[in-house]
Amino acid sequence: MKEIIQFIGPRGSGKDHNCNLLIKEGYQRLSFADGLRDLSWMALGWYPKDSQEYETFKTDLIQIRTKGSFAHHELLGRDFLINIGDGMRNIVDPLIWIKMLIKKIEDSENTKFCICLCEQR
Repeated sequence: MKEIIQFIGPRGSGKDHNCNLLIKEGYQRLSFADGLRDLSWMALGWYPKDSQEYETFKTDLIQIRTKGSFAHHELLGRDFLINIGDGMRNIVDPLIWIKMLIKKIEDSENTKFCICLCEQR
């Protein structure tokens, strides 16, 4: 049987701190955004090397160009993630990110998970 502990609260309430303590006890940290990030990195053909590069991506402008065309669009990395997330929920399935998280838990050999939620939409 899989054990899942979920922390919900505003910024600064200790969610990350408590998840980090559980990681030291063998828990695997998961997020509803894991599937969104995996899909986004696949679409971009790029993966951030570390958390600093990910944070920079969210605040930097990215350019999306159509192959063979001069048309392009610029947006913040964070806005790109939001657009992918909203589009998948609106077009594919409103529960897509929850279903992907459940599949990740089911497919994992680990039996202990912690999930931290800062905001709910």
